[in-house]
Amino acid sequence: MQAMVLAAGLGLRARPLSARRPKALFPVGHRPILDIILSQLRDADVEAVIINTHHLAPAIEEFLSGRDWGLKVEISYEPQILDTGGGIKKCASFLRGAPFLVVNSDVFHTFDLKGAYDHHLRSDNLATLLLYDHPPTNQVEVDEGGKIRRIGIKGERALTFTGIQVISPELLKMMPDGAFSIVEFYQLLIEQGAPIGGYMAEGYWRDIGSLPEYLALHRDVIERQLLPFEASPLHPEAQIEQGAKIEGAVWIGKGSLVSSGAYVRDSILWEGVRVEEGSVIEGCVVADGAVVRGVHRGEGIVPG
Repeated sequence: MQAMVLAAGLGLRARPLSARRPKALFPVGHRPILDIILSQLRDADVEAVIINTHHLAPAIEEFLSGRDWGLKVEISYEPQILDTGGGIKKCASFLRGAPFLVVNSDVFHTFDLKGAYDHHLRSDNLATLLLYDHPPTNQVEVDEGGKIRRIGIKGERALTFTGIQVISPELLKMMPDGAFSIVEFYQLLIEQGAPIGGYMAEGYWRDIGSLPEYLALHRDVIERQLLPFEASPLHPEAQIEQGAKIEGAVWIGKGSLVSSGAYVRDSILWEGVRVEEGSVIEGCVVADGAVVRGVHRGEGIVPG
């Protein structure tokens, strides 16, 4: 089985944090989410993965170099970003031959990917979209037979497209060249009567492409023990000085320091962060190497 991870996006919803790290390398439980995704794909019996890159591509390449997930991993660099559909079409020579998985790099989930793949093999679908009931973003309408009728309209039978899908190689031949949205392409095919199906995924899912959702995931990870590995919110190489106050869902990364007299609540500190004495951080994500002074609420904080 083969798979593709979509990691070329600009991360506009996650600015200014995504100006420092591509979203594919945002840490979840102190590990880049791309690391978690590749491990999940391996566990689903995927043997080869291609990852498209554009924004901060060297950072992703550096992360991948020298690591072994038990998978063949290749990179498809896009000098000009091709959107979701164009990125997939560019990798057609790698993905041809059998149905393949496609996973967005900014979603965290606990789904059975192998089960979804097997469901696709039993269907006549050109593509099978993994769907999830998440009312704020439910916009995919599915009929009683599991076929998708419309995308982009809320309704009683609407569900959320999770950014995870299984695609048959025949679909690659139908895709246009250049940049295009895979969701808009599916809507066009549906209007023409093509079989695009939905698969109701079970488990946990969250799109972490925005700061509030990224924070919410880390709260859920603590409360629901979602990680497939052991991880303490306080990294073993982080330090909280006596007199500092920590409340709520707080993750403190490697080499970070919370000084005496500082207050941190419901926030994520990446690596090498220093929170100065008397500072207040609530509902924030702090990027690598930032020095925090003063009062900050609901912000993405970067150095400088």
